[in-house]
Amino acid sequence: MIGNRVLYCVGLIAAFIFHIFYFGWYSWFLLLLTLCLPLFSLLLSLPSMRRARLRITWPARCVMGESAYITVENTSGDSLAPACRVRLDLHCPLTGSTRIIRGRVAGTAARRLRIDTSHTTLLQGTAVRSRVYDYLGLIGMPVKGAVGGEILVEPAAIPPVSLPEPQKLPDRVLRPKRGGGFAEEYELRPYREGDHPRDIHWKLSAKTDNLIVREALIPDRGRLVLSFDLRGTREQLDSSLGRLIWTSRWLLEHEVPHEVMWIDPTTTGVTGAQIHETRDLQPMLRRILGSPLREQLPDITDHLSSSWMHIPTEVPHEE
Repeated sequence: MIGNRVLYCVGLIAAFIFHIFYFGWYSWFLLLLTLCLPLFSLLLSLPSMRRARLRITWPARCVMGESAYITVENTSGDSLAPACRVRLDLHCPLTGSTRIIRGRVAGTAARRLRIDTSHTTLLQGTAVRSRVYDYLGLIGMPVKGAVGGEILVEPAAIPPVSLPEPQKLPDRVLRPKRGGGFAEEYELRPYREGDHPRDIHWKLSAKTDNLIVREALIPDRGRLVLSFDLRGTREQLDSSLGRLIWTSRWLLEHEVPHEVMWIDPTTTGVTGAQIHETRDLQPMLRRILGSPLREQLPDITDHLSSSWMHIPTEVPHEE
C-alpha cells in the first residue's frame, strides 16, 4: 500500500536524522527498531497471509437504476486476517471503455463495491492485482480465489406507444409433426409409403380394410418479428431495449413465441434470436449488449420480409 510505505519511509528518515544529531544510546536503538519493523510485521502476519483466500461475488443480473454491488471478502475465517486489496476492471463492450474499481477488506468483514447501473449494459469483470499485505501494509503477496465475472444490467421495461390487439395476433394453426409420434392433436388420413407403423390406427384400419394413419399435429403460428436498431446514444438504446423487453414479455403472456431481429454492428448483417419463453430474454440481451454501439447502421426494416408481422420497438421520431 503506497500510503503505508510513504509513512514508513518518513519515519525511517526521521529516525536516521534523530540518530545523527543525538548521540544517546536509544537513538541507535530507535533506528535499529525502525529498520527491523517490516521484518517483524511480516513474520507476525505470514501465517494469516498464507491462509487468505478472496471470494468475489458478482451479481449475475440487475435492472437499470437499481442498486447493485460486487462483494469482496476474505474466506479464511481469521478475524485477525491482514488487509487484502483487489483491483477490478469492468469492461463495457458497448462503448469499449474500462472502469477500474479498487476494494480493500480486512478480517472477516466483507466490502461492497457499488456498480454504475445508470444505463443498460453488459460488464465483463476481471480481477487484477489481488494481494494480501502484512499488518503494517508494507509487504504484499498474491492471494488466491479472486476470479472475474459478468454483470448484466437489464433495461427497465417501458410500454410501447402502440400494440396490436391480442385478437389480431397471428392465429395458432396445426401442422404435421415432423417424424410423427405422439401428440394431443391429430388427424386421420390414408396410409402413404414411408409412414411409420407406430402411427397406423389399427382398430380403424381393421374396420375399413384400409390402412389409416393417425398423423400427429402440433400448434404453430405465423412468424412474428420484433425489431430494433442497435445504434444511436446510450439513452436511445435504453429506451429501445426497454420497449423491446416489455413487448416481448407481453407477447409471451399471450402465448405468442416470436423472433427478435437487429443489425449486427460487427458484420452489418441481420441477426436474431428466437424467444419461446421468458428465460430466452437474458441470452438475447447478452448478445445485444456484447456488441459495440454504432452511430450509423442500416435500417432493420429494410431487411424484413413483408410476409412477417412486424412490431417495431423504436421511439417514433418527432417532426
